[in-house]
Amino acid sequence: PKTNPDEVTQIRFLCEPDEAFELALKVNQVAGSQLPCKEKLSPHKFVTADHGETVTTVSVEKWERGGKSGFALTVGRGKDFISVPTPPAKFLFAAEFLKSLSTGQSWVERVEKRSEK
Repeated sequence: PKTNPDEVTQIRFLCEPDEAFELALKVNQVAGSQLPCKEKLSPHKFVTADHGETVTTVSVEKWERGGKSGFALTVGRGKDFISVPTPPAKFLFAAEFLKSLSTGQSWVERVEKRSEK
């Protein structure tokens, strides 16, 4: 439950198939590292209605603190960040899932929008 009503609990990040594949590669790279490390996708930038710019980022990391270590997926938008700690098996599963989705979505044709008359 939210303790602060202004707290961000969700950030949506949509990837193109090649970005999902790249993220899967980064997860595998980080998972195979002997040392703590962090890898990021290129940020997504878009202009808002009030002509401001919004930047959304995704990163994966292997962390080590106080004798403990683990993995995390982090999504950020502006000053808000959500980091999700992930056990090794789920971290690697995310990579396989992203890879599978990226390949499958590469062959899906977009439905053309029809204008109503």
